[in-house]
Amino acid sequence: MCIDTYIAIHADCNKRNMENNRIQKFEMTSFGLKRLAITTMLIDHLAFAVLPALLNGGFIRLFGSIEVYNILHYCMRTIGRIAFPIFAFQIVEGIRNTKNIKKYLGNLLIFGIISEIPFDLAFFGVPFFWNYQNVFFTLALGMVAVLPMHFENNIFVKLAALIFAIAVSHFIKCDYGIYGVLTVVLLYLLKNNRIALTILGSLFTMIYQFSLTVIISFIAIYFYRGKRGKGNKWFYYCFYPGHLMLIYLLIKLIKI
Repeated sequence: MCIDTYIAIHADCNKRNMENNRIQKFEMTSFGLKRLAITTMLIDHLAFAVLPALLNGGFIRLFGSIEVYNILHYCMRTIGRIAFPIFAFQIVEGIRNTKNIKKYLGNLLIFGIISEIPFDLAFFGVPFFWNYQNVFFTLALGMVAVLPMHFENNIFVKLAALIFAIAVSHFIKCDYGIYGVLTVVLLYLLKNNRIALTILGSLFTMIYQFSLTVIISFIAIYFYRGKRGKGNKWFYYCFYPGHLMLIYLLIKLIKI
């Protein structure tokens, strides 16, 4: 009887170890999430800016028909919906783990300024387009909304920061706008409950973006276990203005 019990316990332990090993294989690191985000963002931006340039430049033969173009455009834009929730989650993790909050917020604002001309050139064809601002400003405002929630106990300070961030995002018309700020806030509030974050985060973003692919964002976030992984943070900061400038140059090349 004792031998049977020992064998059963040993088998159960082996089964649990195998399950844990399988889960570990699917773990996402911080840099893994960033790679997923910038890849899907790039696909989205190519669909938004480059595909129409190809179509308008008379390259319809590349697609075969307008129907194929429409399907490709839709699929690429849909894939792009994966990116923003991951960027928003990275802000939450940054607030929790960074040693210098002011420097972190400053980096977001600096790269927002650096990225604005490439952003306007790539998407609007002019160096200064005041009616729409890039996503770095959205993420910075999301951070402004969340910081008092992290450091302050005064409910009025928390509400004031939230209202301020929402108002500014609406006034300057930054990418994703009020939804973007609220996404950062929601992910912060749910940061300690991965299941709730996955379910409620998916529902919230699906309502705004009308896309099921956002679920992929939250599945990836679910498997994040706080590990940084291998990578250079400055690459991900620089990738944003860099890829926008390359998109602009590619569009100019297509129009030659």
